[in-house]
Amino acid sequence: MAKSYYERALIHTELGNHTQAITDLNAALKTDRTFSAAYLSRGLLLMKTGEIESAINDFDQAIIRLPNSAVAISARGTAWALQGEVNLSIQDYKYATEISPNDPVMHNNLGVALYRAKIIDEAIKSFDYAIKLKDDYPSAWLNRGIARAYQGKISEAISDFTVVIEIDSKLSSAFLERASLYFLNGDFESSSKDFSEAAKLSSRNSSKWNLWALMAKARVNNNFNTEISERH
Repeated sequence: MAKSYYERALIHTELGNHTQAITDLNAALKTDRTFSAAYLSRGLLLMKTGEIESAINDFDQAIIRLPNSAVAISARGTAWALQGEVNLSIQDYKYATEISPNDPVMHNNLGVALYRAKIIDEAIKSFDYAIKLKDDYPSAWLNRGIARAYQGKISEAISDFTVVIEIDSKLSSAFLERASLYFLNGDFESSSKDFSEAAKLSSRNSSKWNLWALMAKARVNNNFNTEISERH
């Protein structure tokens, strides 16, 4: 019976019916209190709905039963990060990489946690390793670019964002990051093109990015002040 509830919960999760999925997982765990996968699945859903403490409790229960589950430990690391517990987050992510040393996602997650803690050199090492394990992993390239930009390594960061775009040309964040660096570097023509591309890919902020594209283009034409005044 617990397995049936669990399998139905997975279907509801896939359909985006999180409340019904949690109800089914509650029923599964009421039937079988040792069902580790149900704890993990419910924890992930609770984290999505903002119930972080409850999610951590479920991850704890999953880890008690599956102490070598990198997925459960990494999920708890994410929950700790959402609570602002940076050190606990790093601790869990490090443990996850020890359990699954060949999983690029675990190394990328650790890099993100280290970056948030402003341990930038170590974060970059984690992103390096994730890329070494999977050289077409856009998130790792993107995150390494962001970390390099934070260090002021603009050319290297632009190179990373360029690789991201080569891997996934629909990722608006890569165009935005590169556009911003081109702008700071004085390459206004390239900046304008990237902001325009980001506007096409991001309907929510298309007006904002189109304005930035126009601003960059105005700089190319040495007509920045005139263009801005005409818009007011």
